[in-house]
Amino acid sequence: MYEEENLVVEESVDWDTNPLKGKFCWAGLIMPQFWGLGNGIGWWILAWIPVAFPIMALVYGISGYDFAFEKIKYSEKRKTFVESQKKWNIAAVIYLIIVIGIIVACL
Repeated sequence: MYEEENLVVEESVDWDTNPLKGKFCWAGLIMPQFWGLGNGIGWWILAWIPVAFPIMALVYGISGYDFAFEKIKYSEKRKTFVESQKKWNIAAVIYLIIVIGIIVACL
């Protein structure tokens, strides 16, 4: 058993259900084009279209964990799902800091 952001995950968890169900996916909101690609979601390419970017960001933010969990076929990957999504969230924060830094530097 280990604790992950107020979420206790036990070894006996039923890995057919999403342990992050109902949680907001910040990585999906901040960088949907990369998060969608990295999690194998087929329509990630839409996030590169400027008009579709905000829509995809909201869709991934609200339902991203469900989409990503659905794509995982093997139970071993499902056991590391929470850990990998935490890494995606850390990467999203770093990405956001870099983007804000570039915008500020250009002003």
